[in-house]
Amino acid sequence: MVGPCSCLYAVGGGKKRVTEPLDIVLMNWIDGMRAKNLRVSRRMIREKARELSWTVLSNQSFNASRGWLEKFMERQGLSLRRRTTVAQKTPDELTEKLVSIVLYVRKLRINNQVEPGDIIAMDETAVWFDMLANTTVDYTGAKSVALKTTGHEKARLGEILAAKGDGSKLNTQGASCSRVCTFMCAQFDFVSLFPVVWG
Repeated sequence: MVGPCSCLYAVGGGKKRVTEPLDIVLMNWIDGMRAKNLRVSRRMIREKARELSWTVLSNQSFNASRGWLEKFMERQGLSLRRRTTVAQKTPDELTEKLVSIVLYVRKLRINNQVEPGDIIAMDETAVWFDMLANTTVDYTGAKSVALKTTGHEKARLGEILAAKGDGSKLNTQGASCSRVCTFMCAQFDFVSLFPVVWG
């Protein structure tokens, strides 16, 4: 009867991975990109691996499959990370204030007999000229994940969407938020209904 194998293997022994030289060169490229806060995507890693395989591995048939990418990222401690930002905390009294304003507006609507067609919901949204992705490949557990931009990430075109309480839409193309507010206040006398206190 053959007992369990008692062979001891030296640390680092065994067959070397064929792609080990590629891993080293590829990690140098990733570290260089992230040192400049440049974005690195999974697709970029696969494309760079195919490009480097020609010179590092002398292998033109290396296709850098998704399975290889998953194992490579696991070996190197990499994962897909979201860009970190400084976020504001929600005030503890926010819910109480929201309920208060809803009850206040409801009372005004009933007392002044405001019809659904006189109620307008409006919001302004931005169309950004520099639509950057918020994710990049970086080291798992990194505290800060920065991404370099073109400097135009704040350049945007404002778009206003408005609709009445009866379901009809308002045409606000080319109008600024202040112009639409002025128009609505003049038409429905919102200033007297909702007095604004400027601080």
